[in-house]
Amino acid sequence: MSSAVFFFVALVATISVALFAQRWVAQQRKNRDRLPFIQIFTFAIVIIGLATVIVFFPDEWLPVPADREGEGLEWEIKQALLGFLGVVVSAAIAISASSLLGNAFAGFMIRSIPSIKTGSFVRVNEYFGKISERGLLHLEMETDTGELITLPNMYVTSHPLEVLPSREERRSVQVQVAIGYAVHRSKVARLLKEAAERAGLKYPMVFIKDLGNCAVTYESRGFLPRKSETLTMVARSKFLAMILDVFHENKIEVLSPEIGVSREISESNLIPERPPKFSPPKQEGPSPAELLFEKAKKAENKEQLEDRLQELKDMIKAVKTELDHVYEPERREHLTARMERLREFRTKLEEQIKEED
Repeated sequence: MSSAVFFFVALVATISVALFAQRWVAQQRKNRDRLPFIQIFTFAIVIIGLATVIVFFPDEWLPVPADREGEGLEWEIKQALLGFLGVVVSAAIAISASSLLGNAFAGFMIRSIPSIKTGSFVRVNEYFGKISERGLLHLEMETDTGELITLPNMYVTSHPLEVLPSREERRSVQVQVAIGYAVHRSKVARLLKEAAERAGLKYPMVFIKDLGNCAVTYESRGFLPRKSETLTMVARSKFLAMILDVFHENKIEVLSPEIGVSREISESNLIPERPPKFSPPKQEGPSPAELLFEKAKKAENKEQLEDRLQELKDMIKAVKTELDHVYEPERREHLTARMERLREFRTKLEEQIKEED
């Protein structure tokens, strides 16, 4: 068989492997966690394919002078091409190795922190959002405006990372307000606690943060009930609205008296009048918690379903192991029925995970 035939066989085999790899990569792209490994695999297939083409390239097609044929010059040319390919690959790896390895190690470090998981609210420097994806090289978060922000893992680990409590934990909502010295601090504290209770917050508390030149700065805090679906930003907005209502009902300005320095105020009331039949606007349509962070919410649900699916698989394996060592008819019947129920749950969970995709 001539070298040209060998070359065409190698070329067809290389193209077939490349097409198979491309199809496999397209199927695996849904799994974002494996995307870096898929990219490395694709890069390796390309390099192996080029090396195969160089090795099996027909000698008679190489530009070798007629008087030097048979001296092994053909293999020297192929070695030179393979050496050039190795230099290019080595340079590419050397250039990207520092950031690639740094982000990879930072990704492992982020995954080792239990509080940082898909669906967690985090603040990294000036970026705030809900984690929608934890990749090997990057962290993706969804902001309250629906934008997706991708941060390299090295950036995340090199800046202060604030993880907000989840809805299963007790979340604090805090606001600051400036009130003039003319209003006694005990009255301000009572009204702030009343506003917190109207906003649906528990365990309200009030602190004096600063004694300014013209006003006292108070900080009021309250806690959302555990497992509350209300977003912290929505709860804070409602808290501020209730502070305005409560203080205006008691004829107290929520405004620093420094405004008297900028313009003259005479016999004017800075407190807006309450409408005769005032009632807060009713919420129509989906709530903010249902509309915001859609992608992060789906990613969190999928991760929880996958964890539950793994638990079911472990339970099925344990029941199967126990079934192999039990010979009593009643006990075997009980274990068999339990295994069937677990398999039904597993099938339902697998269908739910496919729907999330």
